[in-house]
Amino acid sequence: MQRLLISSLLFIFLGCSQSKISTIITQDYNFLTVDGGIAKLKQSNDTLYELFCYKNGPCHESHYKIIATLQMTEFTVLKLESLDSIPLKENLCPGKKYGIKALKNINNERLSYCDPLYACLTKQQLDTIQIDISLLRKEQFLSYFSDLYLKKLSTFKKVSSEEDMEIIINAIENNNFSSGKISYSAEQLNNACIEKGYDPKRAGIIIDSIWTSIQK
Repeated sequence: MQRLLISSLLFIFLGCSQSKISTIITQDYNFLTVDGGIAKLKQSNDTLYELFCYKNGPCHESHYKIIATLQMTEFTVLKLESLDSIPLKENLCPGKKYGIKALKNINNERLSYCDPLYACLTKQQLDTIQIDISLLRKEQFLSYFSDLYLKKLSTFKKVSSEEDMEIIINAIENNNFSSGKISYSAEQLNNACIEKGYDPKRAGIIIDSIWTSIQK
């Protein structure tokens, strides 16, 4: 009886130990879109939250259970189970609610996030899939900024003039500003603004407004 009790307690202890997920994302991080929207990433215990708020529109939140984490040099790989029910009309992969996402370069100011590496996996596929670090290094990661860093960026100069626009657009690689076209992604815009000392929040909206006014 005593041996059975000890074995039961040991089983419970080992089960709890294996299920504990460490906190990878210790604060909220945000990605700024060109049109003034914002995507937020946060972790609470073993749950990953993704929140996307459209400009002048509603917010949509997704929830994932973090089943396991894997450290691969500069990358942190997250094995996830979707906790959201999908309407039947959008049921694109029935029974396949697992996926894999990755983070890198996590610090107090920012982290880089790749969404997703794999989606629509079965549990068996999730457990057996092999992650190739060379493929990770080819993925496009987006820069998410911490709430604290966004407050710091809010003290930077605001985009307000055609000169400001030219400085930022010309700092973006492969832009077509000189030929009368503006081409950039949110990632390019945010990094160019910070590099040149400008607040990236709503910069895309302001630049589009300036560009429209000078074209009239």
